[in-house]
Amino acid sequence: MIVQGLKRFRITGEDQRRTYRIASINVLDEVFSEADRATLRAQRPLLLELLSFVAPGQKPTVDEISDDMLVNGLAQFLGMNPADRLDLLQQEGPLGRSDALLSLLDRGALSR
Repeated sequence: MIVQGLKRFRITGEDQRRTYRIASINVLDEVFSEADRATLRAQRPLLLELLSFVAPGQKPTVDEISDDMLVNGLAQFLGMNPADRLDLLQQEGPLGRSDALLSLLDRGALSR
């Protein structure tokens, strides 16, 4: 099963009495200051380079896809080992995920 969401969350409980699971969750708010936004904007050219791994020839503008949506999409679709993907999920906000993605790029740990 693959679960994809629009927000980060933490599972706080599960009801397993049925043939399917029902989870209780807490939504995790993302911390994203103006300074973080500026730093992330400066990283955008490198993030667009990563985008070429999964969508060759695409260079969306900020109006087409925001910096944080670009980071989150890359974190979801780039190939990497499960431990690295878990590390991305544990990062605080888009800037932390961007820094982790760029570190994976430097280590050659990403694939299509």
